[in-house]
Amino acid sequence: MSIPMFNLASLMKKIEANSITVEPAPLVEPKKTPSNRCECSGCKAKLNLADITCKCGARYCSKHRYPEDHKCTFDYKAVSQALLTAAMPKVEAAKMERI
Repeated sequence: MSIPMFNLASLMKKIEANSITVEPAPLVEPKKTPSNRCECSGCKAKLNLADITCKCGARYCSKHRYPEDHKCTFDYKAVSQALLTAAMPKVEAAKMERI
């Protein structure tokens, strides 16, 4: 039984001519399904439709709905200051002309 000899250069040209360039798909992280449990550490109470979604983005039971109860990371002070500065116009006195 004899092994046929192939010209490597001609094979590479055929492969390149027939090949399809495929770009790798971007990595997509799976979407996290919202849990039906309280996100406060140590509390595993089931959540229902009436439970609270905090401004920090987490869902809490009625015991941990206040920011002090779940150690909220949302900065209420900075947000309210930004809203006030955006709503208030800048007040400047008119300058007098020099003689």
